[in-house]
Amino acid sequence: RAYVKTPRGTFHGDVQSFMTVPAKPTITQTTNNLPNAVEITWQAVKGATKYNIYRGSTNIGTVNSPTLTYADTTADAPAVPTKPILAATSTPHHVELNWNNVPDTLGTEHVYRITAENQSGEGVQSESQKGQRRSSVIGYRLKLDNAPAFSLTMNSYEDATADEPTITPGTINATTDNKNHIKLTTQDTQITQGTIRNYTLIAFNQSGDSLPSTTTSFRSAGALSYEWQRSAGPSPSNYEILISTSAPEYKDEVEPPNDESRFFRVKFSAEGATSKLSTNFAEGKRGQ
Repeated sequence: RAYVKTPRGTFHGDVQSFMTVPAKPTITQTTNNLPNAVEITWQAVKGATKYNIYRGSTNIGTVNSPTLTYADTTADAPAVPTKPILAATSTPHHVELNWNNVPDTLGTEHVYRITAENQSGEGVQSESQKGQRRSSVIGYRLKLDNAPAFSLTMNSYEDATADEPTITPGTINATTDNKNHIKLTTQDTQITQGTIRNYTLIAFNQSGDSLPSTTTSFRSAGALSYEWQRSAGPSPSNYEILISTSAPEYKDEVEPPNDESRFFRVKFSAEGATSKLSTNFAEGKRGQ
């Protein structure tokens, strides 16, 4: 309160109040791990009625006290994911697909400052802190040949719908001229891998899709095996299993009674493929 002294006495003026601008705020955190915004947090400043948020030199927002946080949803969005690395392995029962964990992507790194304000004006800017948006992969979309793509969250897939390998059965032969055994042989059997299939994979996040990663593969076949079968009597029926082997020939040393002949056939098998019988049956007997 101002006053003045004169010979006539002391005279006081009216009471005056003076308010200064608020002190410089302190930013406690700017985030770099959120996909949709950068969140800025600061400490309260005594006497402040509102706070101004700056990104670079631009005022991007104002909040009233006592709010001490701001979400900058206009910060530059993260990039789309990088292209995944897709690999395929052939097995008899499925095609095994695997791909890498695609890393997070980041938006532009921005610089933030805060000012506090009251009726007397705006205070000085806080020290700067950097923040940016970050996006993780949400999932993957896999396309098999020209079928519609479907979404996955894991990093592998077993395609059991790929075409299985196929066996093309051959013929069987049986001897009739050896007195010690009946020799069985087969020929012209083929096994073919499954049809080649095309695979396309993309990764996606909040910002969009990656470039596609492509590969091809097929279901492979296991080794060919032979199940040799013999008829129970002298007619081509009521077959019983003699043995299963990995060799395309077999010697039947069991002598049929009364010098009878027997009929033979073979079942071809391979892991992952449907078994097939020989295209013929063969009559064989011991020689004299």
